[in-house]
Amino acid sequence: MLVTTAARIIGCPRHAEDIVQNIALKLCECPRLPEFKDPHGYVRRMVRNAAIDAVRRVAGERRVIAADADAEKAPEPTGCALDRMEACEALAAAIDALAQMPVRTRAALVAHRLRGEAQKDIAARLGVSPTLVNFMVRDATAVCREAAEAPHKQLSALMPTDAASRRSRARSGPSRLRS
Repeated sequence: MLVTTAARIIGCPRHAEDIVQNIALKLCECPRLPEFKDPHGYVRRMVRNAAIDAVRRVAGERRVIAADADAEKAPEPTGCALDRMEACEALAAAIDALAQMPVRTRAALVAHRLRGEAQKDIAARLGVSPTLVNFMVRDATAVCREAAEAPHKQLSALMPTDAASRRSRARSGPSRLRS
């Protein structure tokens, strides 16, 4: 009956048995128990309270674990120093490329990509066709993208790929042994 009471609260008969056993141990550890009008009701109340405490403890642990899991998913506020440096270099290269573009092309790109203006409105303001604005934005975007990726391409050109380095080591390996 005590196990049933605890099981109803926590939902697991095995854990309910543990709770009842812990209450029995607590009662056995007491050197002298006071006289109760209803000792069975007292023990039932102890089991009930212990089961409620167990449910609260598990719920608290789940909240902490969920908070930890959410913290692990959060991005780092500063990120990796190398990633930041590469992003800054890419941005600087894109800004330099943007500065070297003709004024009309730069204005079209900034108006469309950064301010979100429609290409037909840009065309009307610049006095050109919407098709030309489309080509200017496309070409300027490609130039900025290529400039931003250039530092990465230079670095990767200096470092051999895994397959290439393996092939060069495979070729040079036997020749060293023969010499």
